[in-house]
Amino acid sequence: MKYQSIIIESNSAELSQIKQILKDNFGISEIKDINIKLVQKPEDKESIGIGEVNNLAEWAFRKNEEIRLLIIERAELLTDQAQNSLLKLVEEPPENILVIFICQNPNLILTTILSRCLVIKGEFIEDKEYSKEEIINFISANYLERSRIIDKMVSESLKRNSASVFVESILKEKLERKDVKNIEEIQNVYRGIKRGVNLKLCFDYLNTLLD
Repeated sequence: MKYQSIIIESNSAELSQIKQILKDNFGISEIKDINIKLVQKPEDKESIGIGEVNNLAEWAFRKNEEIRLLIIERAELLTDQAQNSLLKLVEEPPENILVIFICQNPNLILTTILSRCLVIKGEFIEDKEYSKEEIINFISANYLERSRIIDKMVSESLKRNSASVFVESILKEKLERKDVKNIEEIQNVYRGIKRGVNLKLCFDYLNTLLD
């Protein structure tokens, strides 16, 4: 089956929100995580360029009878060149591929893309902000103290966006201190959070990395 590409007007790429939208609008209820490809802005860049979308067509045109999602987070940051390279996927999507743009303002998407997409209103989630003091206290705490903080955060229904902000703040603090111990592993925790990995598992692993 061929699906029309969609733009979800939202500041959140949470899979739970996306899956609910797909169920409500397309009747799609079962999607395996292995069939989800998430494209994000690289941490060291201000936009999503051609390099980040170059191999998406190859992935999309692989034969697969199961529904697959190509999710582009913060699609308003796609360069014009990157958007133009995605045009064929949007115009002539392969079988069982659904291209999803997550964008706060759809008017920032090129008209050639926008005119071919179904625009759906999503949720706007307010990100929790963390003070420098909170981040330093978390890094400096021992394993048990951090465990208690994590349990409290998770019990208060921590949002995925806020979780990613928290880990990103830890990364920035460590880099400011020129402390690169386990920095790549912490970056992987950040990516895992953005990709929909269980938050408790991500934070428990982060806790071990800060010891």
